[in-house]
Amino acid sequence: MNDHGSELNQHTPLTGILEHIYGTARDAFFGNFLFFTTLGLILVGIEALLLQGNPALALLSLVINVVCAVPIAFIGHRIMMLNESFRPRDLSSTRVIPSRRFLKTSLPFFLLNAAIYASFIFLLSAETYLGPDIVPAFLLFPILILILFNFYFLGRFGSALPAAAIGTNPGLALAALRSKGRRWFLVQNILIGPALFGWGTNKLFAEWQRAGLSYTVWDDYGSFSLIGTIMSYLSQLVGIFALLLLVSALCQAYRSGEAILGHKTP
Repeated sequence: MNDHGSELNQHTPLTGILEHIYGTARDAFFGNFLFFTTLGLILVGIEALLLQGNPALALLSLVINVVCAVPIAFIGHRIMMLNESFRPRDLSSTRVIPSRRFLKTSLPFFLLNAAIYASFIFLLSAETYLGPDIVPAFLLFPILILILFNFYFLGRFGSALPAAAIGTNPGLALAALRSKGRRWFLVQNILIGPALFGWGTNKLFAEWQRAGLSYTVWDDYGSFSLIGTIMSYLSQLVGIFALLLLVSALCQAYRSGEAILGHKTP
C-alpha cells in the first residue's frame, strides 16, 4: 500500500499530497472491500441490538463504535505498512486483535479524542440548559485549545502508532525525532485528509437529518426503518474510510521520518 509516489515533504504539491493520502486509503479500503463492508454490517447489527428502539441507549452504541476504532486503526496500519490483507473470516480470528504494544501506545491518542467529543456533548447540553449566550464565554475557548493540542500531539507523536502496529520502536521520543521540523506538515495532511472528509460527510448526513429523514436503524417512534438502516450502514463505511485516511497520513509521516533518520522501513 505504499505505491503512491515518493515520500511526501513540504515541497510536494497539494494535489500530490491529496492523491497519496486518499489513494492509499482508497486502495486499503477497496483492496479489503469484503472485510470492511462485513465489518460495517456487524457494527450496524450491534447498533440495532443495543438500541432496540430506545434512543436513550444511543450513547452505548457510540461507545461501541469508539472502541471498535482501535482495532480498525490497527488493521489499517498493518494493511498500509505491511501489505497485509484481510477477509471476512478474519473477523473471528486473532488477527484483528490489536497487539498489547499498539493498545498501550494508542491509549493517549484515543483518550484525547474521546475528551474532545465529550466536551462537545457537554457543550451542547450546557447550551440547552444555560442558553447559547452563556456557553461560549466559558466553554468554547477551552474546547478550541483542546482541539489545537490534539492536532499538535498527533503532528508530533502520531508516527508512534504505525511503529507500534508493525512492532518497531513506538517511543514518543523517537516519534518526536521523526517529526522534527515537519510536525505542522503532518497536521496539514490530517486537516486536508480525514478532517476535511469527515467535515464534508457530516454536513451531508446533517442535511439528511434536517430534512426529517431517518438515519438510524430505529426511528424516533421506536420502529424499524429500512432507510435509516441503509443510512446507518453508509455512515459506518464513511467512518471506516475516514479512519483509514488518518492512518494513511500517519503511515506517510512514519515512512518519511524514518527515511530522514536513515532507517529502513517495510
